[in-house]
Amino acid sequence: MTRSKSKYSTPEEAEKPYIPWMVRRAVLVLLLAGWNSDGTTTWDACVDTIMEKYGRRIRDIVKLMTRLDKVIGESVVSKDIIVCIVASGRQYDLESMENADGLGEKVQPSDRVMCTSDLGLKVTEVSHDGGLEKDTYLLKPKVVLRSSL
Repeated sequence: MTRSKSKYSTPEEAEKPYIPWMVRRAVLVLLLAGWNSDGTTTWDACVDTIMEKYGRRIRDIVKLMTRLDKVIGESVVSKDIIVCIVASGRQYDLESMENADGLGEKVQPSDRVMCTSDLGLKVTEVSHDGGLEKDTYLLKPKVVLRSSL
């Protein structure tokens, strides 16, 4: 059995659980940011409002997400491609990340990452003896640094 047959059979099947999940997460973020139309809106009404206003866009994001997953996992490649982010608080490293402000060469080596703004792609290779791993970045993740705030 191939991965394409076992993971999900149709695009709709793949999208089905992710769309409500993303809508609920968006509502949580908006509520934490202070969004509430009149203070009496129920959770279900908030979810319905976001789905009504942004459902099409969220569906587009999910479609792109599943396409990326399929390409990364099923394309004929000899190595695994990994989507990567940088954890908050890590020291800035020019070799494995890119400054979202575009000033990579002017960043102090001691600067710390606040968050990832753009995902990266990397290939991790393991040596033939199974020991040392080497990361090759196809696209470095972009980060927002503390010094930029």
